[in-house]
Amino acid sequence: MLTGLDTYSSYWVYRGWLSKTDFDKYWWDDPEYKKKMQPA
Repeated sequence: MLTGLDTYSSYWVYRGWLSKTDFDKYWWDDPEYKKKMQPA
């Protein structure tokens, strides 16, 4: 069971969809990401 955004990113690395160097562990705290994810 995947819960938490950090677990999702770890799974994506495991699957080979991302590299650990492609993102910061706390990518969901990035202000640009938060702006994109706010409902319109």
